[in-house]
Amino acid sequence: MCSLETDIRIKIGKLESIQRRAVKWILNEQYHHYSDWEYTCRLRDLKLLPIKYLFILNDLIIFHKIYSVESYSVKIPSYFRPFNDNDRGRLRSSVNPPDFYNSQISTLDLSSMRAMSHDDKSLKCTLSSVSVKFRNSFFFRGHMLWNHLPLQIREEVIPARFKSL
Repeated sequence: MCSLETDIRIKIGKLESIQRRAVKWILNEQYHHYSDWEYTCRLRDLKLLPIKYLFILNDLIIFHKIYSVESYSVKIPSYFRPFNDNDRGRLRSSVNPPDFYNSQISTLDLSSMRAMSHDDKSLKCTLSSVSVKFRNSFFFRGHMLWNHLPLQIREEVIPARFKSL
């Protein structure tokens, strides 16, 4: 693992510990110890997200504005382009599941998965070699998160509705 990724994980861990203490303070439970499940329940009761997911949500909201709002001052870099039919054609149409996969079907049809994750709103990076530093950049991270959102969310043009979805 790259030292940059390790550094990011350590910093997010520190922020998460601050958030844990803040939740205990808000609920006047400073001397209680929460398991991960209890902590998650407390966050949900307070209508808060864990720090990690808050960062992901903010990345997606900003990426949506850059991608969808015409008048936004930042534009998508030229090395990203929408998927086209040729890109989708290179993917295998069916995959044989492993033997330990307990299923009635002998092959998995990936065409429905491909339709969801490689549609007209999906973006493809055209750079051939991607360094570790580039993989941690906002646009690369953002386009990967963007491609995993359901199409109905990516099609939303209004930023406030996108955020609520």
